[in-house]
Amino acid sequence: LYKVAEEMRAAFDILDRALIGASPFVGGEFGFAEALTAPFLQRLVRVAPHFRPLLTKWVDLSFSKFPRLRQWSQAVLERPSVQQTYHHDEVLQIVQKTKWRGTET
Repeated sequence: LYKVAEEMRAAFDILDRALIGASPFVGGEFGFAEALTAPFLQRLVRVAPHFRPLLTKWVDLSFSKFPRLRQWSQAVLERPSVQQTYHHDEVLQIVQKTKWRGTET
């Protein structure tokens, strides 16, 4: 998981730099980039901490070192249309039934 964490931090850095000028969305309006990444963000920020505590130990999912990524991800996750498509309790139940949890290494 340590290598995964390093790769995630590198990707977060790239995304943070790519979001220069986003206000708060890419292109100024909620669009294709946000619609495609919303499900990933929802699971990364809201589900991963429940099942991968070691990952969250190595990766700051609040994006505190990446201010543009933090602002953008918060704006995406707070959008009503995104919130309507995500039912946290249902997702947690489904994930708990799978073998996704695995073992921490």
